[in-house]
Amino acid sequence: EVRVLEGHPGSQLVELAENEGDDRIVLGGGKRSPLGKIDLGEVAEFVLLNADVSVTLIR
Repeated sequence: EVRVLEGHPGSQLVELAENEGDDRIVLGGGKRSPLGKIDLGEVAEFVLLNADVSVTLIR
């Protein structure tokens, strides 16, 4: 199923998961910084901080 939503991508993902009764959000992304730490993008960080469901980040 494909959906086109308008607005901030992170808030739309969180809202969609809550409205659909999903128990997990799976996101791709994240890259290594020069210091070896994972550098999250804006959307991934927003979802991780705001989702009431489990979030899995796949690098």
